[in-house]
Amino acid sequence: MLKKIFDFIQKFNFWHKKSAVGVDAFVILPPRTLTEMFDDCNGSSAHSNDRNRPYDGQPHTDYGLRGKTKIKGITFRDLRDCYIKGCLLSSGEGTLYNRAIEGSWLPEDVYKIDWEQIDPIAVAQNMSVEVEKLMGIYPNVPKLQYTIPNYEINLDDEAAV
Repeated sequence: MLKKIFDFIQKFNFWHKKSAVGVDAFVILPPRTLTEMFDDCNGSSAHSNDRNRPYDGQPHTDYGLRGKTKIKGITFRDLRDCYIKGCLLSSGEGTLYNRAIEGSWLPEDVYKIDWEQIDPIAVAQNMSVEVEKLMGIYPNVPKLQYTIPNYEINLDDEAAV
């Protein structure tokens, strides 16, 4: 329906006022998809791979403050292992996932993955978590707190559970 309205409006040149450089002063943008709106939540990183882009996404994601953390104290082999474990954890419930959880996985296990069923962003997220664990900083997010007026619950406190 919105597309029909947009097409109908485009047929009329009712924005006759022009700017000094001859550009339409009034522009109607086409309707945005839900996916495009959700992409905005990820900040600039959702639309760029420029290394100098800002970390302006949600703080708990690689696009936000969490992604700004420098990797320290791990080797390239460690990084490779985190990638492989991230792949196995992204394979879904099953033998490969369980082996990753138990720590009994082998590098060759990646060849057993059904890659048609893998979400590549899940691999990246799982890899990041494994890197944080090796660095000893997992979870690399601010502590969660829920506040009721005159009463505070710290979700890290076992008594609150």
